[in-house]
Amino acid sequence: DIDNNGVVDVVTYAFDRNKASGHQNPRSRILYRTKSGSPTQDINLGLTRFKLVYYDKNNVLIAANPVPTPSSIRSIRVSMDLESTAPYDTTYQGATWTRMIAPKNIK
Repeated sequence: DIDNNGVVDVVTYAFDRNKASGHQNPRSRILYRTKSGSPTQDINLGLTRFKLVYYDKNNVLIAANPVPTPSSIRSIRVSMDLESTAPYDTTYQGATWTRMIAPKNIK
């Protein structure tokens, strides 16, 4: 329930490792986000890696992909690498971000 309105939402992320983003950085890719009933959004900001890992109520990794029972997900580890879309002195600057998210509205 991403809107916290009592309606279960399905949110899908797609990361195409083979399709370039159009930026100068040849490693940059586009992340696509779709929420049930809404048009797909393109997130084009220099992502070079995007990964979601799911855990159940006992904090046990759900290894199957796709997750066979999405209602078993209680937390999500998000990991991404970002790089500048244009070089600075011939180098693309980068950063890695990882975070465990346990939303209260995942039931």
